[in-house]
Amino acid sequence: MSESEANESVNGRLLVFAFASQIFAWTGAALFLPIIPIYLRFLNATDVEIGHYSAIILVSLSFGPVALGWVSDRWHLRDRLVVGCLAIQVPVCWLMGTTDQLWVACFLNTLLWTFGASAISLTRAIVALNFATDQRDRAFARLAIASPASFVIGGLAGGRIVEAWGYPGLFKTMTVFWMLAMLAALGICDRHRVQAQDDTDIDTQSMGKPLLLFCAAMMFQSFSFQWSEIAFPLRLSDIGLSLTFITSMHSVSSLASIPIVLIAGRYAGRVGNVNLLFGGLVVFALCRLGLSLVEARTHVIGLQVVAGLPAAFSHSIASAVIAGLGPARSVGSRMSLLMMCGGVGGALGGVVGGYLLEAYGPAGLIAFSGIGFMFTGMYLKLFVVDPTRDSSTRAV
Repeated sequence: MSESEANESVNGRLLVFAFASQIFAWTGAALFLPIIPIYLRFLNATDVEIGHYSAIILVSLSFGPVALGWVSDRWHLRDRLVVGCLAIQVPVCWLMGTTDQLWVACFLNTLLWTFGASAISLTRAIVALNFATDQRDRAFARLAIASPASFVIGGLAGGRIVEAWGYPGLFKTMTVFWMLAMLAALGICDRHRVQAQDDTDIDTQSMGKPLLLFCAAMMFQSFSFQWSEIAFPLRLSDIGLSLTFITSMHSVSSLASIPIVLIAGRYAGRVGNVNLLFGGLVVFALCRLGLSLVEARTHVIGLQVVAGLPAAFSHSIASAVIAGLGPARSVGSRMSLLMMCGGVGGALGGVVGGYLLEAYGPAGLIAFSGIGFMFTGMYLKLFVVDPTRDSSTRAV
């Protein structure tokens, strides 16, 4: 067996274990994510408290992954950190099923998303480091299938579990999936070892203007996405749709998006990653504006299916872009920075969204989210350069 064939075999094994760990982890999250605002109302949270709760949770998505990404780039413990982060999820998730106090649940949920987000960003960093640049788009696309596939499972099961066994039963089920994710992560091996450079060298090469402009775009996107996440289940609840129907919507859109993720990964190099993100944001914006107006079930289903297509591949495409915006030795920090932008933007969106929800209701908030996505798409198109297409242009 040649060296290239051996590397391909090892990378294939890495992708299998990474995918298995991600699909279990995402399923643990997907059981809960679609119904968080409804869960908060179950805990008697006000609309403003829902916004503040969301902001606190999303701040946890910022600083935990950044700190662990910094550690991973300097001591090369990415694979061990993934296992450790997932191991912490097991007792934390179990404890969430034992409380009905809003701010105790908030604290535990902060831990849940901090270490869950860290595990996801570190896994992406491992994939980015161990796959060649020309293989990275497809590797990220295959890994990204875990997210929509998980939401198919979580969307179908989450609401039914709550209706049958309550929220304690939901959190026990989530605990099982986080445990499976940890066991699968034991097979992830980061073969990439680089010499640590001094902090100044890393900062000057990895924090350039293109990276900052792209991170700003991702922050704007997360700001708008948080409005959408708060408003979507409440909007559907207000027009009389059941909890099972609401969670099933995530399953329907996720199932439809799986082939799109693979197609996006295959043709990203030709179309351009930034162009794909721009088109996806415009489509998502139009769907959210439409959802603020319609009430018929068939219209809701149609809009959610279409919106789910670009939403599914946005994570993999964004990861591929940010992986190319700096040196390999700091890819863990950049992946964590991407997660931090999502957390900070989402936190700000959560705070503002709580007040907008109180003032304009779910329909108004979801319309604002559509406007925000449209703005983000225009910003991305005007100011952000695709590193892959830019480098290929220079090569020619």
